[in-house]
Amino acid sequence: MSSGILYVRDSRTDVQYEIPIRRNAVSAMDLKKIKAPETGTDRADQVAGGLRVHDPGLRNTTIVETAISFSDHERNLLLFRGYSVEQLWESDFEDVLHLLVWGSYPTVPQRNELSHKLTEAMLAVPDDVQRTIQSLP
Repeated sequence: MSSGILYVRDSRTDVQYEIPIRRNAVSAMDLKKIKAPETGTDRADQVAGGLRVHDPGLRNTTIVETAISFSDHERNLLLFRGYSVEQLWESDFEDVLHLLVWGSYPTVPQRNELSHKLTEAMLAVPDDVQRTIQSLP
């Protein structure tokens, strides 16, 4: 099971916290619920934002899931919008661009419109860029 609850008891305050576990990971934002006691501690420990996570070199920090991607290094799995890299490799540039930006593969009319807009954008080279390129030996 990759979901559950992590129970944490803060020995400084004797408060117990429930930290959700999703896909075998905890959110650092959930750890911010854990606060230092308001009295009797060093002022440097009384961070208003709650408990901070110290991870030198970010060696244990991972981005497991975003709106665009999901990764599981244990299973050597990397998905973009639910598709593997191998599946995307077989797709055209316009299809992958549409998938990453708008969340789905394009219909034929959407693909044609995107291709047309990209072509127009590539032809509309600013004058400064053209002059710079022309000045090169």
